[in-house]
Amino acid sequence: MSAIRLLVLGAVRQHGRAHGYQVRNDLEFWGAHEWSNAKPGSIYHA
Repeated sequence: MSAIRLLVLGAVRQHGRAHGYQVRNDLEFWGAHEWSNAKPGSIYHA
């Protein structure tokens, strides 16, 4: 399983249901863009 998918699953688990925009905001808040290759398109795909 890819790191992006795990990050998205973590964000969804935190909120229950989450829109892609909320997931993206969570990943930015966690600083995932600094240490992973999380791009907006890959978030929606995951």
